[in-house]
Amino acid sequence: RRDEGSTGRKRAAERQQKYRAWQYYTTLTTRQYDDEGGVVGKGTWRMLNRPGEKPSFRVLSEAREGKLTFVEDKPEGKKDGKGDGGGGGGSVGGEDDPEKNLSAVEAVKKYGLRERYTWTRLPAATVPGERAWVIGFEPRPGASAKGKEERFFNQLGGVIWVSQADSSALRMTASLRSPYRLFWIIARLTELELTYDLLPGRGDPLLRLSRGTAKSTVSIPFNTVRQRHWISVEKFEPRTARKE
Repeated sequence: RRDEGSTGRKRAAERQQKYRAWQYYTTLTTRQYDDEGGVVGKGTWRMLNRPGEKPSFRVLSEAREGKLTFVEDKPEGKKDGKGDGGGGGGSVGGEDDPEKNLSAVEAVKKYGLRERYTWTRLPAATVPGERAWVIGFEPRPGASAKGKEERFFNQLGGVIWVSQADSSALRMTASLRSPYRLFWIIARLTELELTYDLLPGRGDPLLRLSRGTAKSTVSIPFNTVRQRHWISVEKFEPRTARKE
């Protein structure tokens, strides 16, 4: 078993090294809504992403309209976390949080995700045009939480569709099972629904295009921030020299 685990980690490391020879472009679109569902703010960002570097992405263009509020979760133990929690600022980019640069493989190991969840094998399915194993995951009761990331994972559950051909994640849906308390100001993430889809294509699954969505509701004093986000990976290309 140790040999199998070592081989798996070696293969994952090789895949990550190969992945970091590429850069890719993403577009993030955000809409903010009032209590009646009307749009009060819009934002669109186009970014160049370079996995493994710091910062890992650069904003190429930004368009904003109306009111957009971003409530950030400050690092634990700090009382003066930066961020726009009130009226209508915030930005995509800025100084990178090292935790955000973790690969999926690194995150699984760092936060003990295999042990943190109860995994359930569900009936196989076809997604889209590919046979997939379907696996549900729910937070394991009583799991420890050493920091905000582990506390967040302890409240997240969902379903993953895994390709039977190459074990790539074809689809994922996830949502909070209970509200998540943010450390910036007196705020709670009361709703979070996530989706991820790997788009149909041929070749290396690491270089296939993908899209994701998020629906979030954050309750802060005297206000509720309701947003939807759409992000798409639009193009991969060999990595070029960084432009200062």
